[in-house]
Amino acid sequence: MSYKLAKSIRDIKDYLARGSEDGFIGMDSETSGLDTRRAMIAGVSLSVEEDSGIYIPLGHTIGSNLPMKGVVDALKDVVGVSLIPVFYNAKYDLNVIQKNTKWYPKKFEDALEVVYMEDPDRKMKNLKLVAKEDLLFNMDSFESLFTPEEIKAKSFDIRRKLPQRCVDYACADADAALRIWRLKIKTREEQAFAIKIDTKLIEIVRRIEHNGGMELNHDYIDDQIGKLEARVEALREQIHRIAGYKFEINSPKQLGIALFDKMGIPSPGLTRGKNPQHRTDAESMEKLAKQYPEVSIVLAYRKVVKARSTYFMKLKKLDSLGLPVRFQFNMFSAPTFRFSAPGGRPEVDGGSGVNIQAVSNGEALDLMAVDLSIEGGDDEYLENLGKDQLLFDQEKEVDEWLGPAVDSLTLPYTIEDESEPPKLMCFRETCAKCPARCRSKGIDITRRLQKNLKMIPSVRQSFRAKEGYTLVSFDYIHQELVIGANMSKEPKWLRALANKEDLHELTASDAFGIPLDDYKAMKKDPNKKGEYKRKRDIGKILNFASFYGATSYTLARKADIAQVQADKIYEGFTNGLKVLFQWMSKVHIFARKEGYTTTYFGRKRWLKQFYAKNDRKMNAFADRSAVNTAIQG
Repeated sequence: MSYKLAKSIRDIKDYLARGSEDGFIGMDSETSGLDTRRAMIAGVSLSVEEDSGIYIPLGHTIGSNLPMKGVVDALKDVVGVSLIPVFYNAKYDLNVIQKNTKWYPKKFEDALEVVYMEDPDRKMKNLKLVAKEDLLFNMDSFESLFTPEEIKAKSFDIRRKLPQRCVDYACADADAALRIWRLKIKTREEQAFAIKIDTKLIEIVRRIEHNGGMELNHDYIDDQIGKLEARVEALREQIHRIAGYKFEINSPKQLGIALFDKMGIPSPGLTRGKNPQHRTDAESMEKLAKQYPEVSIVLAYRKVVKARSTYFMKLKKLDSLGLPVRFQFNMFSAPTFRFSAPGGRPEVDGGSGVNIQAVSNGEALDLMAVDLSIEGGDDEYLENLGKDQLLFDQEKEVDEWLGPAVDSLTLPYTIEDESEPPKLMCFRETCAKCPARCRSKGIDITRRLQKNLKMIPSVRQSFRAKEGYTLVSFDYIHQELVIGANMSKEPKWLRALANKEDLHELTASDAFGIPLDDYKAMKKDPNKKGEYKRKRDIGKILNFASFYGATSYTLARKADIAQVQADKIYEGFTNGLKVLFQWMSKVHIFARKEGYTTTYFGRKRWLKQFYAKNDRKMNAFADRSAVNTAIQG
C-alpha cells in the first residue's frame, strides 16, 4: 500500500495534482471523540485511488502538524471543486471539519448512503465490516492504535499518538470509502435521483444536529423525578399489599409467582427454555389487564418506572454535563427509508439520550389508585378540580362507605363536599371493568372527565427554547394517509383531502354503514356524541393500521370489541375503500413476483429473502413491508 504522511503543504498539492480517474477522492477525518461539538481534529486523510492515500496531521499533541490555514488553502480550491470528496458517514466528518477548520467542501458524496440504498435491511453498515465483506479488505481496528493499558482505561484520544503511527489506519478509511463508492456504481445509477435528494438532506440534517441547542427545564425535570419516585413507591406498596407479601416486581419470575401462583390469576402460559416460568411480557399482561385490575396496576408501575429511567433520569444526566440538548437523526438505518432518532449517549456522542420521535406529552392512565397523585393538595395533575382533595388519611372511612370487600386504594375517589355520607368524585372516565360496582351498592357517584390527570408527566415540557428563540412545532397531519391517497389514487380520500374533510369520519361512516351526513350529525347531538367519538376512534385505528397489514383480528384487539363485530366493521371498511385495497394488492403481487418494492422517488427494498422462506408469517411480514416501505420511503 502506498500510504504516506504529508510533511509539507507541497506534499498535499502534489498528491491532489495526481487527479482521479472518475473525479472522486476518498476523504476521512480523525478526531478526539464522537461528539462533533466537542471533538478536536487530529488530521485528515485523502485517497485518489485504491491502495493510495495521504494523511495530513493537524492537531496531534506530539510530533509535527501542518499549519491549518495552509492546509485549508491547499484543499479548498480542489476538494469539492474538481475532485468531489467521498466520505463514509458524511454528516460526522463535515461537522468536525467545519468546526475545526472553518471550511468544508460544498460538494460531497457519502458511501454509507449507497450501502444503505443497496440493502436497507443490512444490519451492520460499519465501514470496516462493509470493507471486509464487500471488498475483502481487512482494516485495522481503532483499538490497534492503543496500548492494553490505554484500552483498559478507555483512553482513546488519537491526538496523543505520533502522526506517523496513524498513517496506515487513517488512509485506509479514506481508501475504503472511495473503493466502496466505486464498487456500488450500479446502485448509484439505478437510484441516482433518490441519492441526489438524500445528499442534499445530509447537509440540512447535519446542521440541525450540530447547531441545534434547546435548553432543559431544570426545575421541571427535578420536580418530575421526585414525583415519579413517589409514584413508583406508592405503586410498589399497593402491589405488595394486594399480593399479601413483598417481592421484587422487576423480576419476571417473582412477579409471575405472585400473580399466577399466589393470587390465582390464570397464567397466560410459560416461557420457552430450560427453566420455563410464567409469561409476564407486555402483550400477555395487557390481555389480562382487561379482566384483572391487579395486572393494570403492575402495568402502571412499569410505565412509571420507564418514564423515570428512560426519560427524566437521562435528561438529568445530560443536564449535569452542561451540554445543549442535541437530538440525532439517522438517515440510513430504518429499512423503510424513514428517519430514526437514536437517543445516543450524552457523555460519548453528545446525544440527548432520548429518542425525539418517542417524546411523550404525558399519559392519563385510567388507574384505580388515589394515592398515585402524590402528596395531595394542589397537585398540577389535578388542577381545575375545585375543592377536591385526595384521600390519604380517610381510607377507613371509605371502607365503611363502600364495604370491606373493596380496597379503598383500588378506587379513584375524592371528597366533593362535606355531606353525610359525603358525595364522591370518581376519576375514571367510565364504569367499564371497574371493580367497585358502585351502582350495585347504591353509591351515588358524580362523574366528570378529568383531562388533566396525567400519571405519566409530559416529557416535552422538559425542553425549552434558548433565550431569544421560539420553540415551534410543525405537524404534518395524517401524512401517511395523504401519501397513501396519492399513491393509490383512492378517489374517496383524494376528494376528502381536497375538501379538507375528516378522513376518520369518512372511514367510520363506511365501516359502520352510516350515511356520512347522518354520522356527522351525531357529533352535535349530546345524546350521541359519545357514540360518535367511539366510532371515529375505530375509524382512526382502521386508517392508520391499513398500511401495516391490519385485519379484523387487529381491530378487535386494539378497539377491545368482539371479533364478530370487528369482522362486520372491517368488511364495511374494505368495501368503502376498494381502490386503496386494490392498490395494496398490486404492491403485494409486484413484490412477490419481482422480489422488491419501490418508493415514489425510486428507492428499492429487496424482500425476496423474506418471500423465499415459504413461511406464512414471514410472507405476511414481506407483504406488510412492501406497502409500509412504499408509504414511509
